[in-house]
Amino acid sequence: MFIAIDESGNEGFPTKEGQSKWFCLVAVAFARTSRPAIEEAFMGLYQTLGTKEFRFRDDHRSRKRAAIQIMSKLDFKFHMVACDKTRLRQHGWRPKPNQTKPILSEMTAALVSKLTFPEGMERLDVFFDEVGGHTANGKFKKELRGLLRKKVGPDLRMEICAKKSATTPCVQLADYVCGSFMRSIRDDHRSEAEYYKCFKRNEASVTMWP
Repeated sequence: MFIAIDESGNEGFPTKEGQSKWFCLVAVAFARTSRPAIEEAFMGLYQTLGTKEFRFRDDHRSRKRAAIQIMSKLDFKFHMVACDKTRLRQHGWRPKPNQTKPILSEMTAALVSKLTFPEGMERLDVFFDEVGGHTANGKFKKELRGLLRKKVGPDLRMEICAKKSATTPCVQLADYVCGSFMRSIRDDHRSEAEYYKCFKRNEASVTMWP
């Protein structure tokens, strides 16, 4: 089984210009047998829509629409955790001591709690964008490994690593899922909510925090 993790937004509370009230984290899960078809689909997308990396934030609307029509039909499921940082502050939330990225830590734990694994799974591979901002650090990897170990047990073979998004279609897929979800809930981008509707068939769970 493979899991690709990506994020949209940041941990900063929306007190400064450019910081969104939302921070989202997604886990895109798919079987090992599905990976070749996903990568083949992306090779076709590169041929028809251009060879540059698929980045939801940067791609123009026509490219997004065409790519999502193909991506949404691929064999995967995803779990999403979305944090409304404005409500979090209003609810008086305080981070635990010594947490360098407390919101990310809470969201990662919530995300892992939603994951399900097939019976008889022999190996789990987890990867995330190595230049994706907040997730590409050793502390995140250590936290993620600990949370997953509690779910899958100590004996399952498990690999967790950062990958270059530009050469990893499944990370680009996670970027598109997370980015389209973010646009569907942001008040200033509701006109782009159409993108996420295409991914609804792939949705396994969505958790809103708080």
